[in-house]
Amino acid sequence: TQNRKEQMPWGVRRRVAFALDIDGVLLHAKKPIEGAIEALAELGGQSDAWRVPIVFLTNGGGVDEASKARELEHLLQLRAGVHASQVILAHTPFRTLGASRPDETRLVVGRGSTPQVARAYWGPSCDRGIGCDIVTTRDLIRSAGTRMVPFSSHIDFDPRDGARGRIDPMPTLDGIGSVWVFTDPRGDDWYHDLQVVLDTLLSGGAPVSGEGESKGERVPPLYVAQRDLLFANGFHSPRLGLGAWVRCLERVYKSVTGKDLAYECFGKPNPDVYQLAASSLRVQADALGWSSWGTQRSDAIMAVGDNLSVDIRGANSAGWESSLVMTGVARAGELRDAKDQPTFVRPSVLEVVRSEGFGAI
Repeated sequence: TQNRKEQMPWGVRRRVAFALDIDGVLLHAKKPIEGAIEALAELGGQSDAWRVPIVFLTNGGGVDEASKARELEHLLQLRAGVHASQVILAHTPFRTLGASRPDETRLVVGRGSTPQVARAYWGPSCDRGIGCDIVTTRDLIRSAGTRMVPFSSHIDFDPRDGARGRIDPMPTLDGIGSVWVFTDPRGDDWYHDLQVVLDTLLSGGAPVSGEGESKGERVPPLYVAQRDLLFANGFHSPRLGLGAWVRCLERVYKSVTGKDLAYECFGKPNPDVYQLAASSLRVQADALGWSSWGTQRSDAIMAVGDNLSVDIRGANSAGWESSLVMTGVARAGELRDAKDQPTFVRPSVLEVVRSEGFGAI
């Protein structure tokens, strides 16, 4: 793909902000991809301050933005620092969406620190018995008993209750008002989460008692952070992501009900995260003294990603420029017939940065 920088008149400097994917662009399984640290250094990452506006726009999650920022600083040796506002996770839009909903019991799904992230998003009042309430699929299984997931062998019940496979029911765990899928389930929880979320949807939010089924209660709204089918982690071929689990849920729900599963999705390539990223970049541009950034034809946001149907599609829809790098999910043979074409194709993020001449800024 032709380098658009070469078409610029001599003496005109492009003011380009960067929106960088993480997995497959900067990191593989928390290890820097070759050239990633050097690329960020050329953008100012190893100096006292960034030389350009930059955000880290990822469909990853399971932690809060501040924790992810600290992780990036450590793994990528970023002396310039990363502020939480520079990190846009797939579930970042959940913060304001959840705050706008009424007090209710919310089922949160995901590995890692998902419940803690949900509480951080929705405030200290979102705790049991005060305002909104957060429960997990494991809470529901412990409330309903092992018959809820008959093929499970590793749910950690209290040993004193092992013979009967349940603990005392907690009635507050019924009446679920909404379901929030933050991240992929842990590998051994795919079955648990699929079964429990399906029960919650079919029962009108009463998966423990099932009372909602006979009353014809409405289906609780379902919010999904992202639906990436595959992601790159350094293995020789991409691995199944949250999108694989979501597709399983869609197929099972339709097989059981005959209806399409209704849900809202927020991560790339959907517009919500791009709007958040653009807002952060504008604030940074102002701080750098880039007056009226975005008003000149040469001003641009460059999205760098490794997935055509996620990173490139989302960037194109947002009106941004896009660079596809070949260090992650994408394979060269996909480009010819791909619906979503990048502005540029580069071997790695280092070549993206150097092709823009940022070392001379």
